[in-house]
Amino acid sequence: DSINAEYMGPELCKRILFLATHRDVSVASFAIKYVGTVAGQSDEATELANSSGWLVPVFKQVVCAELHPELRSACVEAVGLLGATNTGMTLLLQTPDLPSFLDLVSESAPTLRATFLHSVATIFDPIAGAGSAPTDALQTLFETTFGAEPPLRATSRYSVLLSLRSQFNTEVRMAALHLLHAVARHRFGALALVQTPGLIPWLTDPRTEREMEGMEYKFGIAQRLSSFNEELTQRVGAQELMPLRVFVRQGPFPLPSNETVVMQTSFGEG
Repeated sequence: DSINAEYMGPELCKRILFLATHRDVSVASFAIKYVGTVAGQSDEATELANSSGWLVPVFKQVVCAELHPELRSACVEAVGLLGATNTGMTLLLQTPDLPSFLDLVSESAPTLRATFLHSVATIFDPIAGAGSAPTDALQTLFETTFGAEPPLRATSRYSVLLSLRSQFNTEVRMAALHLLHAVARHRFGALALVQTPGLIPWLTDPRTEREMEGMEYKFGIAQRLSSFNEELTQRVGAQELMPLRVFVRQGPFPLPSNETVVMQTSFGEG
């Protein structure tokens, strides 16, 4: 709560940015994430960080494999916070390193991969108190990442993201679900998801996720898809969406059918 863009004037910004080059990795990482958090609150704060010559190096460092892992993760996290503003999104879409940044969806290091997924999710679904990029810019980022039309979304990045739904590594799987939940907030994301073969059966099957956090993400995705019910029905048909409606009515933790029968029988006998 103490992190507020109103208190970060040019001089304080420069001092904190100086710490981003500190030889102590923990200090430098904290400074990077601090500025990312503050700068991500508004376009004015992002402009301030940009005028200090900080944003371009951060965008470049996220794709620098030689950078210390903790520093690189801090930069990736900062990009997500900054991308939630109109100014930050504009800079992100313009950076020549954007494709390499987006390819972190296939990063082999689990922690960095999860950080990337959470970071992109933050762009599409900003944290409380953060800025918010225009919908058309978010759609541009989505299409740059995953393709412009459903047939084209059988791209490597989209296929990789979908495969992470069953990733053994829980940290990476939860981060992937976070990103799917974030894009489902938007009409373009919802339309893409419901047209993905096998996604609704996976989403509505309680056996496909055992972690409580994951089940809550799945239910949240279903709720967000249902908020576009009329448009989705026109696109894929009411029959296709029926399992989704049932799932939303039952809640995130539905009882298995056999337990439901036992409970109904017990209540009937009482």
